[in-house]
Formats: sequence, C-alpha cells, structure tokens
Amino acid sequence: MGFQLRDVNGEIVSVQAGESCNLVGQLSFGADDVDLTALATLTLTLFNKPTTADPTPSIINSQNATDVKNANGGIVSAAGLVTMKLEAADNAIVDTTNIEVGAIEKHVARFTWTWTDAESVSRTGVEELEFDVVRAASPS
Repeated sequence: MGFQLRDVNGEIVSVQAGESCNLVGQLSFGADDVDLTALATLTLTLFNKPTTADPTPSIINSQNATDVKNANGGIVSAAGLVTMKLEAADNAIVDTTNIEVGAIEKHVARFTWTWTDAESVSRTGVEELEFDVVRAASPS
C-alpha cells in the first residue's frame, strides 16, 4: 500500500484533473549510509489505481519507468530529497466512463531506484505514492 499525498501540515490533499503539482520525498537506502553518487537510477511509473469497474491500470502520459534522476521533471538534491514536477497531462482522469464530475480517481506514482551499497552490491528501492485526482467539470 502506498503513502497518501499530504501537505506540510500532514493533511491528505487532492489534485484537480489537469493541474500541475510537485511530489516531494526523501530517498531511503534502508540501513545503508549511502553517498548519493552511488545512486545509479531513479524512475517513475504513473498509473491509475485498479478498481472493480476498471480493474486494469493504465499508464498515464507515457510515464512508464521514465528516467527522473535529474531529468524529465525530476530533481534529486545532494541530501537525497526528490522533487518530481508533474505536468497537467500527468494528472488526467483515465476512466472517464466511471468517474463522474467531482468524483475522485486514485493515481499511483511508483518510484524505483537502484544504488550500489558499501559492499559493491546492487540494491533496489521501490516506493509508491497514492494521490487523489478530482474530475473537474468540462465546458460544453
């Protein structure tokens, strides 16, 4: 189960469909004390969370294992803080048949990263961030 998108006060927040937003989080290397030069890869896969009505997740805006290690909207600081700048197309409603205006579609941002530990062993980390996207009314 992924983490929910929260504001600086710890409150769960949602994003309007078609709205840009930043996802910010800290990379974790488990018990390893890692110099960030050991960070080999950081990728993002963005999809809608499966539901009973729509059981097959869809990749959103071609964000499927996209390189985001200081590329494609991703920024990694020297301290391991990751900022992922999602664009409007990254927050589109996928299931327009079953998600009504004002309703929420859950999206998942899966970050996967690899690094080399102190014993020169290749390691992998995975974290999923779940967030709500609200379907906005469309002008007719």
